[in-house]
Amino acid sequence: MKSMVPSIAENLIGDIPDIHAKRVVGEMVEFLVAVSETYKNKLVDAMLRPIGGNPKAQQRWADRVNRSTVPILADFATAWGKRARFAVVISVWMPDAGGGATVWNYTMTSDGPGTEKRKKGPFWRFSNHALVRLVQRSGATDSVKLMRAMRKVAGVVGDGMADANLTKGDGQVLCIKFDGGHAVVEWPADSELAMVKTILGPHMAIPLPGLH
Repeated sequence: MKSMVPSIAENLIGDIPDIHAKRVVGEMVEFLVAVSETYKNKLVDAMLRPIGGNPKAQQRWADRVNRSTVPILADFATAWGKRARFAVVISVWMPDAGGGATVWNYTMTSDGPGTEKRKKGPFWRFSNHALVRLVQRSGATDSVKLMRAMRKVAGVVGDGMADANLTKGDGQVLCIKFDGGHAVVEWPADSELAMVKTILGPHMAIPLPGLH
């Protein structure tokens, strides 16, 4: 199966129509379905290696992990220290049943030798509709460009959710700025995950009733 095939001519003039944007999103999801399990296993293997007790050894570990997660990596945040102190958050894209993409977080923390803690789980998701709009706002003409655009959004969405203390069913609707537009995020009471509902262009977001 060809996982990544450009859907729209590079010299396309004007807005990307919905039908073509949906095709780009479909190819990206097909790609995630095809490779995500393999890369997730590579990530787990890389994470099982010892991290090291000093920043230089820790960075070598991070470089191995980074190589193992391309191209499903969404975000990678690290804080290194001496005497086995560190904090790591690795976010990767996984396909979801709704035709979108879910961010899975793998976190590791340590306050010193023998105190390492690890956990993993889904964090938030991109709705299919939001991905279609991201194609159109970013001009992504194929699934590779779409995943690059998704990565631009991923870090700021996670930070924005944390800054707003977004919780399930709290009624907040966040409008989070990224390089190229705004992500509209909420966590409905009937959803297990927060969700990017749509993507607005840079001049569309403010003012909009009910968004903050």
